[in-house]
Amino acid sequence: MSLEPRVGEVCSRRYVTVSRRRRVVEVARAMAGRWMPCVVVVEEGIPVGIITKQTLVKDVLARGYTGMELTAGDVMRAPIVTVDAGVGARETAALMARTRLRYLAVTDRGRLVGLLSEGHVARLLPSLTAMDPPPPGPRHSGAA
Repeated sequence: MSLEPRVGEVCSRRYVTVSRRRRVVEVARAMAGRWMPCVVVVEEGIPVGIITKQTLVKDVLARGYTGMELTAGDVMRAPIVTVDAGVGARETAALMARTRLRYLAVTDRGRLVGLLSEGHVARLLPSLTAMDPPPPGPRHSGAA
């Protein structure tokens, strides 16, 4: 039995979802009103995309849009990368490092159940590295 935490145990259950038809200005208001760094775009409970604060700055404001003329579907990053709630934290940390993603949608049977951030993973790193076996190398017996 592994002591490694599963993603479903450590992810945030506090997240915001929107439909792809929602106007970007409404998405931004939802994020600001709840102090959320991102929203997950869903269709029938299944995550299909993600919008982060960075998306709003780079793809909306920096391009001269107000957010009134665009929808979530226009600016979302898709397809969204998901991870099953039963996957171990170590494997998920490696996935986030490899893909350089800050957020992953956590799913159970394809349905959104949580959101995992790089902050969650950073808080887990000390416990994950404590589980690592010692590196191979010369052993010292203490005798000189």
